[in-house]
Amino acid sequence: MRFAILLIVAGVLLALPQASTASDCPHSAPRHATLDAAGATTLHVDARAGYLEIRGTSGSSEVRVKGEACAPNEDTLEDIELRTDRRGDTLYIEVETPDGNWRRHSPYLDLEIEAPEGLFLKVEDTSGNLKIEGVRGLDLDDNSGNIIVRDIADGVEIEDGSGELTISDVGGEVRVDDGSGSLEIEHVTGPVSIKDGSGEITVRDTESGVEIVEDGSGSIELDHIGGDVLIQEDGSGSIRAENVAGDFIVERDGSGGIRYDDVEGRVEIR
Repeated sequence: MRFAILLIVAGVLLALPQASTASDCPHSAPRHATLDAAGATTLHVDARAGYLEIRGTSGSSEVRVKGEACAPNEDTLEDIELRTDRRGDTLYIEVETPDGNWRRHSPYLDLEIEAPEGLFLKVEDTSGNLKIEGVRGLDLDDNSGNIIVRDIADGVEIEDGSGELTISDVGGEVRVDDGSGSLEIEHVTGPVSIKDGSGEITVRDTESGVEIVEDGSGSIELDHIGGDVLIQEDGSGSIRAENVAGDFIVERDGSGGIRYDDVEGRVEIR
């Protein structure tokens, strides 16, 4: 009976919101900024380490930035800066963190940014999870961390080092150069081009074709592709293609089985 009560109490405590501890972030402070976006066409964000979320909003003429800086001590915390600038029709948001070798609690700045939906985004990020949605277009260079990109009106171009990458609801072309981690792409109007080092690739529901320039390892799943499928070079892992409106061509396959079904065009496996 006593054991059952202890289990119930433990469950209740786990369900309650957990307060941050000193080990989570020894020293923190807010970093906020606002930019007038009237007449701007591009937003350039250099985020460095930390979580980053950028959301496009309708009817807004401002870029609003909310951030939380974290550091191992007060002196380092003061050196974490959030800088903003405007040059012509381009807005700039830049994070500056101190250099050094950190055994624990490396300094970082988490950012949440709201921007007018008509802006084109150019984003550079070193580490931390990232989410971008509801903007005109995106050019992203990311080192590590999971990425979610969705609801982009025009094209998307991403260079990513490692981490899971999910892209959905894009009104233009998608180009991805990915080092490692799973890659999932769906609901894309324009053509899709992929260069991938390792990890599973899933592409579904596109209105145009898919070109996989190079794939190192991991399975490839393609479904409901509105144009041709061209796999130029595949290292290892299975390939499955279904419901392809155009041709299905594999120019070079290393190892792993190949399956296809409902291909309207020609099939060529070399």
